[in-house]
Amino acid sequence: LMEKCKVGILAAGSSCYEALTVGMPFVAIQVVDNQTLIAAGLQKNNWASVLQVSELVKLADVLPRQQNYGLSRMDGNGASRVLSFMEHYL
Repeated sequence: LMEKCKVGILAAGSSCYEALTVGMPFVAIQVVDNQTLIAAGLQKNNWASVLQVSELVKLADVLPRQQNYGLSRMDGNGASRVLSFMEHYL
């Protein structure tokens, strides 16, 4: 299954070794203390980006605001406005 993935999000455990073996790029998340050595090795060798759970908690607060920001400013009708403009002026 990993061989078919373009990218993965994994806990920084032994599944990271499987991802490295099949060449799947991934982000590792250190979830528990016993993953410290694997996470450090991944970072030291530049084999994966490593995040701490605390960083994900911060993202959980930010992502809804980003979604609302985009939804409040983008209506998805840009292509039809451009077509209308072109039909009118060209």
